[in-house]
Amino acid sequence: TGYVFEDPVCQFVLVTDFDGAAPGEPDKDFHTVRVHGERFSAQVKEALLGPADAPHDPALLRHKRVLVSGRVRVVPQYEAKTNKYYHFPVVQVNEGVGTVRVIADGSAAAAGTEAEAAPAS
Repeated sequence: TGYVFEDPVCQFVLVTDFDGAAPGEPDKDFHTVRVHGERFSAQVKEALLGPADAPHDPALLRHKRVLVSGRVRVVPQYEAKTNKYYHFPVVQVNEGVGTVRVIADGSAAAAGTEAEAAPAS
């Protein structure tokens, strides 16, 4: 949780696995997701981590299955050492325009068993 300018955001990294990577190539992609808006970002954070006052196991977070729908943006970031801008993709999610849904909580995956995906309430 943080801010982009004055806009409250919840930011996390979505990791996607894929089969058939070429030898020497990674079999994962990493996608930065930014959820904008104070109320909406708080709802998403609670869906991902649970209530703020409840302890959570970071290992379970790695196994959650999450559906994200939003806009892909290319965001510039200035690097002072090189005096250059670098651009990286971000999935921007705004309430009413995109969504973030936990479709499987990961507890069964962490325990080594399969679970049927169920929509979050």
